[in-house]
Amino acid sequence: MFDKIESMIIALASAAVGAAVIIILGVLIFIPKAHHQGILDERAAVARKALEAWQDRTKDDAKLQAMSPYDLCVSYVGRVPECDELRALPQK
Repeated sequence: MFDKIESMIIALASAAVGAAVIIILGVLIFIPKAHHQGILDERAAVARKALEAWQDRTKDDAKLQAMSPYDLCVSYVGRVPECDELRALPQK
């Protein structure tokens, strides 16, 4: 009878040691790797957003460069008499 209890205690102790090893591996190996991957993913997302913003600015700059001074004035200020003076300016 004591042999069965002793073998059960050994089995439980082995299971506890195995669980402790798995937890230690997770804490020492897997969690830092996941944290590092998260940092890399965040950097990639920031770089992607910066590229998208740069591309949008490029489109806006091209649109603004194509506008006449009068059209630029109207788009920013609205239809005011001061913009009418810009119609006489020569186009690029």
